[in-house]
Amino acid sequence: MASRLEGREYLVRTTILVCIFTVVLTTNFIGIMSFITEGAPGATGRLPLYVLLTSVVFVAAIIILEMSQYDGRSVLTASVTAGVLGFIFISLGGEGLVYAWRNPDDVITSQLLVYFIAAAVIGTGLGYWGLRHWREFARQARY
Repeated sequence: MASRLEGREYLVRTTILVCIFTVVLTTNFIGIMSFITEGAPGATGRLPLYVLLTSVVFVAAIIILEMSQYDGRSVLTASVTAGVLGFIFISLGGEGLVYAWRNPDDVITSQLLVYFIAAAVIGTGLGYWGLRHWREFARQARY
């Protein structure tokens, strides 16, 4: 019975994470579309906010990783990587939200949104798989 509950809890947590990351990736795709179609007007004015949020991601990664068994170099490398990826996701997602707010007809009523959601679900699945199996590839690279 316990393994059944653990399996159910795992499924619920995983489903929630998949939904969250699908929304994040979808807003990022809309952000990319914003840069391509309109050049994201006003993005430079929002840049300081994106940098501030990126710094929070960087410091949070350091604090979380310092609680692990990793050495200092690994913590710093992973934190810088988290910061760079955080900046990309935060800025593109932010611009995606701004674009969707300013142009709801272009986003919500177009079939493009369905394609973005589909691509985000696939990207989330690949990301999940990659996080679960990256060690296998890291071991093979050493040989």
